[in-house]
Amino acid sequence: MTSNVAPFARDVLYLSFLFFGVSLGAAFPLVFFRRQITRGGRARRRVVGAFFFTFGVISGTTAFVFSAGTIFSDAQLLTVSLPFIVLAFAGVIFPRIVGFPLCVALGSALILFSWTFLVFPEAREGVLLGRARVGSSGEARFWFESDPSPVFSVVAADRSLLRFAAVRIDFDRRIPLVGATTRVALRGIASESNFLSFRSRRSLFELLGDPDGRSFFIVPGVSIQTVTFAMSDPNEAPGARFDILWANGRPRFSR
Repeated sequence: MTSNVAPFARDVLYLSFLFFGVSLGAAFPLVFFRRQITRGGRARRRVVGAFFFTFGVISGTTAFVFSAGTIFSDAQLLTVSLPFIVLAFAGVIFPRIVGFPLCVALGSALILFSWTFLVFPEAREGVLLGRARVGSSGEARFWFESDPSPVFSVVAADRSLLRFAAVRIDFDRRIPLVGATTRVALRGIASESNFLSFRSRRSLFELLGDPDGRSFFIVPGVSIQTVTFAMSDPNEAPGARFDILWANGRPRFSR
């Protein structure tokens, strides 16, 4: 099984394992603690178990269809899917000890992950990362994506000394929702004396790596690289306008 399983099929597979875990959690007391449950409680658990089991079958079938029948031969995805059953089962059996804390932990992790990584644009061909303009007096001004005002300016004599740093983030295909995608963003501009970060989240960028391309921030399943590049022609005449685009796997200046 190769890595060409559709992301939708992967996510639906994970969802089906969650449903099966909830279904098992609802049915477990009916087998081992039947006498301790009231008749009404047993009826509710049967309904809940059947409901989630049905949706688990529907989700698994959907994943099978959208992957052209190959998803269940992918050992890596199946291995990642198993914890979803265990977590859902434990959350239903122990709602106060496991279920509620698990929901809080997963929600917090999702917010942190979104704030940390998903603020960056997806690395589509030609996506705009920034803009550059050469003024009438020869100074170059730079914008981050669609910011209304320039974040950095430099006189003409110093343009050849600039190095631009972009962050490339690759997500492993097994990660839910964002797996097998790449996100990019301009990180900043380096001169001989200092490094200016383009974003207000400077502490985050310090974790993502230095201007020389070394990455310090390690997250399982997330590969982070710092890519450096320079102006295509630092001696452009006043009035020149550039877009900084993601093209052919790296940032480029385009007129």
